[in-house]
Amino acid sequence: MSYEPKLQRKAKEKIALFLEETYRTRDAYLFAVEEIRVALIKLAANPRLAIGPPGLFEQRPIHRFYLVAGGVRREVQVCFCYDSDDPAERTILITDFTPVVE
Repeated sequence: MSYEPKLQRKAKEKIALFLEETYRTRDAYLFAVEEIRVALIKLAANPRLAIGPPGLFEQRPIHRFYLVAGGVRREVQVCFCYDSDDPAERTILITDFTPVVE
């Protein structure tokens, strides 16, 4: 069963801020945007790619992926849920975005 990804405003803002702060050249920025788009489409096609929540109180699944734009490999993650406003349940709602700091 394939879904369509939908970004919450908070997630959009975090992605935009991360991209602006991380990628200084136009080419690297656009490449990173495309990498995120492809990763979200893959997640929507198979939500089981997500891992279980890391914390005791966290209930939403997390999907981690890598961005290699600009020649540096960066791990990022999104948190998502199934959109309750979608009666056909064909949308996953991306609720958060964060870079993974090790």
